Amino acid sequence: MLVAGGQRSARNACKGRATDALVGVEPNQHPHDMSEHADHALADGGAEGGASEAIHKSEAALTAISCSTERELRVPCYCEENVWRLAYRRIYGRETNERLYVVFVSNEERCCPMFSQLAQDDPDEPCLWDYHVLLLSSPTSAANGVDKSLVWDIDSRLPYPTPASVYLATVFREECFREEYRARLAPRFRVIRAEHYLRYFFSDRKHMFDSEAG
Repeated sequence: MLVAGGQRSARNACKGRATDALVGVEPNQHPHDMSEHADHALADGGAEGGASEAIHKSEAALTAISCSTERELRVPCYCEENVWRLAYRRIYGRETNERLYVVFVSNEERCCPMFSQLAQDDPDEPCLWDYHVLLLSSPTSAANGVDKSLVWDIDSRLPYPTPASVYLATVFREECFREEYRARLAPRFRVIRAEHYLRYFFSDRKHMFDSEAG
């Protein structure tokens, strides 16, 4: 059984516009490899590029810090808001030596099969997201050249967090991206610095409405 489209109603899943934040990259490109692309696409503002005083006083920010665990931040089908609070908590709620990136996942069809998702009762069946948003962390310095990037996806059944290489291999299974399906279903990624996401993210969720169905 396929579960379709938690980010909007199942009826509208895989239809219409997913998010204006997505741009195309190579389907098999590792999100960590796109960090340089992200830094060039959005100037690295560091602390001055982070949250404003009004944001620090917002309910979203306050609840991000007050939750006893990061898993409790999850509100089903609100992945971009969940990731905003998760990024805020990791940046402002603790000392960290990691760089954080927000990753948008979708494709040309706005219908991206992802496995091991909580929205799907059977972890061996994909959930068809029109888009998904997750958090990627990378240490500020690599240890002996080993990639220590981690994916923080509170909508996933995988261990939390999961090494990026394991997440990609498990969530985006090869059988969904055979040659006959690749052009339609392969994931595409947009990566931005978490500090910019905290400062500039806004959504009125118009993308959840189907103009034909109302």
